[in-house]
Amino acid sequence: METFTITEEASAFGSGEAQCIRVCGYLDAGNIQQFEARINEIVGDSAKNVIVDLEELEYINSAGIGVLLNAWSALSQIEGSLQIANMPASIRRIFDVLGFSKVITIADSLEGALANLDSGSVKGGS
Repeated sequence: METFTITEEASAFGSGEAQCIRVCGYLDAGNIQQFEARINEIVGDSAKNVIVDLEELEYINSAGIGVLLNAWSALSQIEGSLQIANMPASIRRIFDVLGFSKVITIADSLEGALANLDSGSVKGGS
């Protein structure tokens, strides 16, 4: 089984706070339930702005992409936001081809994602 880890921290921006989640390794059938449970817990805990940092993600399957889209949808319904930071080029190509990069804000860095929140230039609810 390939390595997979999730870490999280709160990060401040201008007038608020975002929950930042780092996903590392391989996100596949062996750990998708762990990822989905953690994302759902964070969204359920009233996090309004979530940034998922994929800098160290090597692989994501379709179910993992589905979890991200479901989180984006749930946050949009409460006028919150989900952004993806540091997306590897190979994963970005998949998002572009499927059209997901048109609805989810993708930032080049964590700092860029926080700046997007501060300026209000995030796709979705907020």
